Amino acid sequence: MRKVRINPNYVGLVVFGIFLIGLLVLKNTLFVDFTINYPAVICLALILMTVIVGFLVVPKDEKSFLLPKAIGYGWTPNPRNRFGFLFYLIFIVVLLSSIL
Repeated sequence: MRKVRINPNYVGLVVFGIFLIGLLVLKNTLFVDFTINYPAVICLALILMTVIVGFLVVPKDEKSFLLPKAIGYGWTPNPRNRFGFLFYLIFIVVLLSSIL
């Protein structure tokens, strides 16, 4: 029997798509009377997914602050580094304050 390998990028896209559909359903049902900054909610979901994937992909012994991006060009903060985690934590707090 052939083993099927699932691309994690597609899994992330499917999860994000389900999140967007759920957000749209909630916006039109439960959150009709609320004013919520929906772009900030979407950015918060993307940042949280980035941090979670970073913890899964980055080895525990990697201590540098910036790492080369896995997909694309450039550098990304390392969530396993103290300052990288602080960077993501501050970013999440700013997004949460803009939502509420």
